[in-house]
Amino acid sequence: MTKPLVLTRAIRAAHRKTATKPVVGPWLLLCLAVATVPELARAEVSGPREPAPRPVADVRVQPRFVQNAGQWRVFAGVDYYERRDYYLSPGVELGVAHSLTEALALELQAHHFFSSLNSSAADVSRKYGVLPDSLAPAWLLLADVRYNLGYGKVLLEGVRRVVHFEPQAVLGVGVHVNGGQFGPSALLGLGLAFHLTPAWFLRIEGALGLDGESVGGRARLKMGFLPALTFGANL
Repeated sequence: MTKPLVLTRAIRAAHRKTATKPVVGPWLLLCLAVATVPELARAEVSGPREPAPRPVADVRVQPRFVQNAGQWRVFAGVDYYERRDYYLSPGVELGVAHSLTEALALELQAHHFFSSLNSSAADVSRKYGVLPDSLAPAWLLLADVRYNLGYGKVLLEGVRRVVHFEPQAVLGVGVHVNGGQFGPSALLGLGLAFHLTPAWFLRIEGALGLDGESVGGRARLKMGFLPALTFGANL
């Protein structure tokens, strides 16, 4: 009877030691997980670390195809002055320009229009001997300020050629000679200049024109639209 009693006491003592011994493994894993979560979050936000810092490089922009500052240009072209005044007014223009900076240029322009009455007005004039209450455009002389709004290039896939261009705005004031009378004029327009080579360019533009005329002792303003196609050279 003594041995079973001793064995029973030994089993109970071992059970008590096991029950009171702290469980270290699970608590340690939990602490490690809590400490690791912020590090993982910071790594996801900042992204993967590079093995070595990248060298500092300057931002590089390709130089312009044509340098404008200090450049003189001459140009000539064709235009058409539409004023809805019963006159057909195709014309030609000549001009010279000097670029003060890459963006700003001063110009002088001379336009000559070959105006004639359209068919309806010509019939009325033959039958009744009357003319429109506006004057036929003949000459337009302007001093302009031209500003380059930007610079760009495009690749033409068909011919595999890069075309360089500049969007432009122009503002001009001057005088006109309409129907033999002088008067003030103003011009405001937008255009695109295409640099075909460093020496030659093509320009397409459209402008709103405003002419002050006096017909029959009455002063009035005539507004029109002046599209133009010009071809020029850098001197």
